[in-house]
Amino acid sequence: MTNFIINPSELVDTMEKVLNDYNKKVVGNAVKKETKKAMKELVRVTKATAPVGKRKKHYKDNIKSKKYLDKDSAVGLSYGEVWYVDGPDYRLTHLLEHGHQLRNGKRSRAFNFVKKAYTDVENKYVKALKEAIEHGR
Repeated sequence: MTNFIINPSELVDTMEKVLNDYNKKVVGNAVKKETKKAMKELVRVTKATAPVGKRKKHYKDNIKSKKYLDKDSAVGLSYGEVWYVDGPDYRLTHLLEHGHQLRNGKRSRAFNFVKKAYTDVENKYVKALKEAIEHGR
């Protein structure tokens, strides 16, 4: 850090500026880095645990993620990614996750592969994000 000569009347403003800079640089970078890692892990885990049917083109091949928000806001925490299923298979996500009614009157089983993967990745993400912010990485 640089050395500042500060008048006592300017102390509050200077401290606020230093903390805002820290927030934007360290916290913003930590959020971005850890979010990217967590989303990559979520895509990998859901692809590995997604059910595979008899079709040639499998549902798991269309699981992807993309960045949907990357702006420098006043807080510096505006970054996000979204998990999605591309192509015509996006319609199957709800049916595979929650089960559905079959033509013969029975119900198909719910796989809950997204919920399980999300829960695991979320716990790791929160822990890694706290650690990154506390250690200033």
